[in-house]
Amino acid sequence: MKTFTTIIFSLVFASAFSQKSAKIFTSDIDNFWVAYDSIQKTNDHTQKLALIKKLYTDKGTPGLSLKKILGNC
Repeated sequence: MKTFTTIIFSLVFASAFSQKSAKIFTSDIDNFWVAYDSIQKTNDHTQKLALIKKLYTDKGTPGLSLKKILGNC
């Protein structure tokens, strides 16, 4: 029984370290601030929306695209 427990513990412990590491993308934050700074320079609402689309949402990561699809869940 002790051997069985040791084997199970070893398998569980090994599987915890074999998982892929998470990748964190921060480009959405940088793109947001570029877009924010750009829209501060105009008073035209239509141009502001175009800048946000061009500089932020069109360049977004898959996570930002998923956020757009899901909304405010």
